[in-house]
Amino acid sequence: MSYNVLFFKLVIFISGKPLYKIKKPESNVIVTTSSCIYNALKKKLSLFSSNITKSHWLDYADDKFSEKEISDIRSALEVIYLFIPFPFFWALFDQQGSRWTLQATLMNGRIDFLNWTMKPDQMQVVNPLLVLLFIPIFEVLVYPLLAKIGIRKPLQKIALGGFLAALAFVLSAIVQNMIMGKAIHIDAGNGQLRLFNGFNCNVTVKSSANLFDHNLASLETLEIREIKVSNETSFPISLFIDSSCSSKLSETNLMSNVSIVEGKETSYFITHMNNKLNLKRIGYVDDLTKHSNPVLRIINSDDLSNKVFTMKNEESGKTAIELNLQTLTTIISVPLGKYRVFIDETFLTELYLLPFSVNTLTLQVNSEKISSHLAVLEKGNYIHIAWQLPQITVMTVAEIMFSITTLEFAFTQAPSSMKSLLAAVNLLTVALGNLIVVIVSEVRYFDNQAYEYLLFAGLMALDMIVFILMCSKYNYKNYSEPNEQTKLKT
Repeated sequence: MSYNVLFFKLVIFISGKPLYKIKKPESNVIVTTSSCIYNALKKKLSLFSSNITKSHWLDYADDKFSEKEISDIRSALEVIYLFIPFPFFWALFDQQGSRWTLQATLMNGRIDFLNWTMKPDQMQVVNPLLVLLFIPIFEVLVYPLLAKIGIRKPLQKIALGGFLAALAFVLSAIVQNMIMGKAIHIDAGNGQLRLFNGFNCNVTVKSSANLFDHNLASLETLEIREIKVSNETSFPISLFIDSSCSSKLSETNLMSNVSIVEGKETSYFITHMNNKLNLKRIGYVDDLTKHSNPVLRIINSDDLSNKVFTMKNEESGKTAIELNLQTLTTIISVPLGKYRVFIDETFLTELYLLPFSVNTLTLQVNSEKISSHLAVLEKGNYIHIAWQLPQITVMTVAEIMFSITTLEFAFTQAPSSMKSLLAAVNLLTVALGNLIVVIVSEVRYFDNQAYEYLLFAGLMALDMIVFILMCSKYNYKNYSEPNEQTKLKT
């Protein structure tokens, strides 16, 4: 379908060629401008030691270029100078198709009343639709209101658009924090303990230090969030398994020790080994780095080692993960979504993994059947994709005030011989902005994407402050007269 539309557009374009007025270029403006700059600099340097001075450094090229050519080039350079901060705006604007789309992949696009799910990249359609809606509103309502508070000139609108782009990235950082949710926080002088019950029966856990006395239900997880420790503290605990499981174990009681480290969350797995009750340390939950994709830690009993563990996407049916289980712990990162889990091609359970979540799946053979339980240690929020609308709306407003005004400014502030050059330089700033996006996408400065958004917002605000200082001495020009004599606007 898209190819047919493109072909139809091409036919219309070619068929209208006889109606076009094609004016052959009289000279190469880029070559002329470059040559004038080169000759001016060369002559200025050659006369450096002499007493000859000119009112403007381009005037040193007056032996080879006319007064009008020098004046036009000087006017163009004054505008190009103001374009220097522009690429950073486009670096932010173009992240709608990269960083913001990636953010949308972590959000819920389901629209129930339409029975339809919006895909992450489809959110980019909102921007052009809002542009078409906002342009007449700005012309009729917004710009007259801004004029009443003193914002009339193009450079003022451009600066305001830049600040709005910074605001859009602040909003995107807020949304990112909403998605991430809260991470585990352990106060100084405290540690945390988690005990995962691998049995499908109750296990009583007691500590001799009277820290806890808990009856762990089948496959339950015990979380003790505040234990006073200094550096690393060990204390004994006792485990007593329920009689419903005792017939399968030669020893049903266990005396052991657990170690808790200050500032860490330590995990243990209550399992069996050689028909005896066993307690295995499985490391710190801190070792599970929180990423945008869910992190899944698989804890399995020894009799499941080397079994094939498979996760298939529930929607597509495709295999997302296939691996051999390790001796005790396997850590993987998977895309968010719903999955069906298989052990050696036998269906086991379903998992629903959310963004920025840290999960532990316990697997153990009980009565010749595999028991499983998913414990969510940290979880993000699967918020609706509509939460991106505020940042997209603000960025659209910024685009209208920045992009459209920049085109107008470049056209009206250029003499007729320089209009094409300034239009080209304006497009060059867009290309440089895209280059910045490419570099940023390859270099990650922060693990938390929200911090990167705030960094860009701060740099954009700083960029506009510099732009305002650069504009402070600019004199607007009027090239509307037939003889194109430059006049300063009052």
